[in-house]
Amino acid sequence: MQNNLEILAKEISKEVNFKIDKKIYQAKYYSFGHYRNVLYSGKYKNSLAVLKIYDDPRDTDEPLSLTNFNKVNKSKILIAPKLYKYKILSPKRGWLIMEKLPETAKSFKSPLDQKERHEFLNLYLEYRKNFSKKPTRRLSLVEYLPANKFHFFRINRWLQLANDKEAESKIILLKPSSFIPRHNKALKLI
Repeated sequence: MQNNLEILAKEISKEVNFKIDKKIYQAKYYSFGHYRNVLYSGKYKNSLAVLKIYDDPRDTDEPLSLTNFNKVNKSKILIAPKLYKYKILSPKRGWLIMEKLPETAKSFKSPLDQKERHEFLNLYLEYRKNFSKKPTRRLSLVEYLPANKFHFFRINRWLQLANDKEAESKIILLKPSSFIPRHNKALKLI
């Protein structure tokens, strides 16, 4: 059975002439049966590409972030895929077609060994040196909060997500006696 994002991907691929090869990734969100994204490899205008459809409960600006990164990035080492086409349907929903990364592209998986850690830190320094230190997009309302209040907001959002998940599944996933003290400790540290 296809989920809504798979159905939408097929419709979009026909509309924009993206030739689907295969599904390469699909991610669920915390709630049962809710997919937050699905990715397909294929071809777009004779180039290897990826079609990503997303419906994420969190606000996302991935197409704009990718566009802005590519626009202001001056690094020859740290690059991002080209964005071919996109459509933002809402702050949480949309789709994009981007260049497919080559098989040789490097991605890091935690935990990092000493060599990978060194390489990651060098890339991070490259990012800090070449990418704008000012926002490249309009900030959301909560992003104007001081850092401590922003993180307080995010931790409470995660608590709400966990609460909703437990209410939906009728299964106790987190033991209140151990979780609530950790939650309170995190808030105190902030």
